[in-house]
Amino acid sequence: MDLSDGERLILLMLCDMQKGDPVRREIDPDFVQDTIVNNQLWGLKFKYEGLLPGPSQMPPEASEVFEILEMYRLLSAHYNGMSDADKKRIDSEAPSDSLKFPGFDSHDAGDHSAIAQYVVEQLKLFSEFKNNIGSGVGTLDRFRRMLGVFLPLRNTLGDGKMTVDQMLSVLNEVTHPSRRT
Repeated sequence: MDLSDGERLILLMLCDMQKGDPVRREIDPDFVQDTIVNNQLWGLKFKYEGLLPGPSQMPPEASEVFEILEMYRLLSAHYNGMSDADKKRIDSEAPSDSLKFPGFDSHDAGDHSAIAQYVVEQLKLFSEFKNNIGSGVGTLDRFRRMLGVFLPLRNTLGDGKMTVDQMLSVLNEVTHPSRRT
């Protein structure tokens, strides 16, 4: 979805007018306003899928953010479902803090950081990452290496759990290949 400057202004003015109306509506004017101001227009179709017909075209950066956040969510869930012995092995063999989502580096991944913040704060998704979305230590290169291993694995799991070796294969991608022993 693309909006001209004039369309943006009109929509923002309508949002301001609707905020003063005591009647509760299906469309949240604060959400619409934040979506326009933050230039995350794909979020309108994502949230109001039934009201805005046509396919929801998410930009590639937004799709990648969703994949990264989902990867960390699933890694954490699989880890939490493991035995103490399996957790101990992961803790000793994986890079330290590799299970914790480090946030996006706003210098390296500014668009991704802004999208992740929008997804958590405006779309109210992945709330478990709220406190570290913009912490500034996670690089796209690192996330992409992890996704390169994780996505093919995820597609084969179905409802099954990851094995320790599978989880380690993803988590070990945190370390750049040139720094591995």
